[in-house]
Amino acid sequence: MSEFPAPPAAALALSEELSARIHAEIHAAGGSIPFSRYMELCLYSPGLGYYSAGLQKFGEAGDFVTAPEISPLFGQCLAQSCAAVLAELGGGDLLEFGAGSGRLAVDVLSALAQLQQLPGTCYIIERSADLRERQQALLARMLPDLVHRVRWLDALPEERVRRDATLATYKGWVMVLTNQLTADALIESLEAGRFYASSGVTLKRIETSSETWMPPFLADVDPWAGETAADNRYVTIDGEDILPDMLIGRLPANNTSELETMVSKIVQYEQQSSPSLWQHRAAFVADDADTGGNYPFLSENLIDKYPSSPFAAKRLYYSPSQVTPEDFRKQVNEMWDGGNGMIMFTGHSSIHQWAHEIFFHWEDIPYLENGQKLPVALEMTCFTGSFQVPGLPTLDEDLVRHPDGGAVAAWGSTGLGIATGHQWLAEGFLNSIYEDGSGELGLAALSGKLNLATIGAYTDLIDTFTLLGDPATKLERSYTTYMPITKN
Repeated sequence: MSEFPAPPAAALALSEELSARIHAEIHAAGGSIPFSRYMELCLYSPGLGYYSAGLQKFGEAGDFVTAPEISPLFGQCLAQSCAAVLAELGGGDLLEFGAGSGRLAVDVLSALAQLQQLPGTCYIIERSADLRERQQALLARMLPDLVHRVRWLDALPEERVRRDATLATYKGWVMVLTNQLTADALIESLEAGRFYASSGVTLKRIETSSETWMPPFLADVDPWAGETAADNRYVTIDGEDILPDMLIGRLPANNTSELETMVSKIVQYEQQSSPSLWQHRAAFVADDADTGGNYPFLSENLIDKYPSSPFAAKRLYYSPSQVTPEDFRKQVNEMWDGGNGMIMFTGHSSIHQWAHEIFFHWEDIPYLENGQKLPVALEMTCFTGSFQVPGLPTLDEDLVRHPDGGAVAAWGSTGLGIATGHQWLAEGFLNSIYEDGSGELGLAALSGKLNLATIGAYTDLIDTFTLLGDPATKLERSYTTYMPITKN
């Protein structure tokens, strides 16, 4: 078994001295100290704690590396989110807990300056005097024109607390940046006294429709619906165009249980031992033709090009002269339960359903029994991905959150759209999956948007189409055949 490398002599000497100090405090306290005190000594004991001893912590010469140390892209993406919130709230401050080397603060503030959404003040709560000096030196060197906006604290901003009895009712806003705590844990830790605040201060969230840990990027991008979620803008980093510069997806979790469900589905999907026949079926569901588009014809155009052998297309087209809406709805649900690698719907829809005749509804999802036969859902329609609407579950959200089936991912719109634009998106997506791609959903979504961009029309769909799922998930493209060998 391999062994860890021996720590440098200087680190060992500090560790031994710190251990002796902790033993002494335990002995002086009668044999025990609170765990919080133990961790405070380990991390922040003056001159000896991990973050206070002055040794290199980050990067190649340290113990670990984080995303901001490698590239400014993480900070730039985070700044996009911060800018959207600051704009929505009409301004505010940032509060970063434990800024490490200070690199993330540099990247975020630089990007916010370019976006013209700088906070009033950027607070950094840093208990380590050594790290604070490193942060101050870095920001002074990298951002000489912005460093005056940064204030270092070892407690909550007291002047903000004094202005009002609670942080929650202060007329300004504080956005908290932390990579270690959820919002609930953060509030609990503050209330428990891990950071000091003036007496009488209470901490609470302002409750709205629901808690949003990663807010939607709201923008006026839909020419008909107006403002809607445009998460694509989080990753339009380079240049003035609206094409994404990184792959992006969203797991629409309201709580830990839903998050665990979606992650478990993704992991199980990717760890299936061998490809099955159901994974090579692509189901095309279409509304009947009307003034909005000839949806069966559009589906046939796609089937003519994709998928090719060994993949097989299954058609399910609604014709009011041949089937009732109720029977067609049964056929759609049976199709889900039978298993398909991909299911695409083309036609009209709303947040909750396919077509006004209700071919498929979010109320059907709890009764789906497709288990681990999880398709990728392509929603070449309107509104099914509108995760940003408060208090209303959407079709795509419930499909990826369903614990006993549904879909492994869904690519749909948060707004309205035109069938012609949807067709260009679908062509790019399917070409990436079935012809020349790796099968990764993020790359397929990018291919769809690039294909749409070539015609220079319906570009609102580049912003509104959102992948609910992991962009790194791969749609199974391999195929296994068995040839029995017999002996005469």
